[in-house]
Amino acid sequence: DSIMQYLGNAGYNKYDFWTSGNKLGTHMLIWMSTGLPFNATFDYMRKLPGDDMPVARQLGAVEQRKDSGSGDGCVVLRAPDLTWDTDDCTNIKDFICEQTRCYYYNYGSIPVSSAQG
Repeated sequence: DSIMQYLGNAGYNKYDFWTSGNKLGTHMLIWMSTGLPFNATFDYMRKLPGDDMPVARQLGAVEQRKDSGSGDGCVVLRAPDLTWDTDDCTNIKDFICEQTRCYYYNYGSIPVSSAQG
């Protein structure tokens, strides 16, 4: 909720954003950052018209789609309401990354030589 709220307040609800969710090489949606499947309580996915059950739940936790290719295989935050949906992984979109704690996070700036840029 906080990601969608922030993006909307900052005026970024005009754009689609890739997340790390995908089903590449599998028949279920997983998080690329952890390799874990979407759990049963994940209910941010777009709902089908006239139904109040998210697409991810309708498709089941084990087999969510019939194919495991790039077409309709990646999870996107779709503008303008920033609902979660699937889309063709080859489409060009901005992406949102999960920030992870860096090894040097607590050690201040890291010296960079002129050869490194």
